[in-house]
Amino acid sequence: MRSSQNNDCLRLPKAIRLALVDHLQAVYPEEGCGLLAGSRAEQRATTLYTVENVAHNRRTQFSMAPHTQLSVFTEIEAAGLDLLAIYHSHPNGPETPSATDVAQAYYPDLVQVIVSLASNRPKLRAFWLSQTNLHEIPLIFE
Repeated sequence: MRSSQNNDCLRLPKAIRLALVDHLQAVYPEEGCGLLAGSRAEQRATTLYTVENVAHNRRTQFSMAPHTQLSVFTEIEAAGLDLLAIYHSHPNGPETPSATDVAQAYYPDLVQVIVSLASNRPKLRAFWLSQTNLHEIPLIFE
């Protein structure tokens, strides 16, 4: 279970934010997805891991490639990092959780970053998300 200490936000350095948006724009019009790792104490992402969305040809759903996802989990642990967030895009917006996102919220201890690509300027928002709870948290761009 997540603690309330330092979980009121997610800090994204500029390089991480730009790499995240670049990845999602590269796989447009499909939903893109990946993981963010870093320091749980600071709630600051330091490493971005792109993961293939194996739900190809579905513009409203993502499913991470299982082998890649497990490999990333192992890499994060070996590097002494904390898994902080799952990110994915909504190619046609909005930057809020869909009914599918809520139904498939299998990691309630991780922040969910949702990016809308519906306009020329991508919009990013972050949420604590479970099948029974939705709570937006601030994204702090460093």
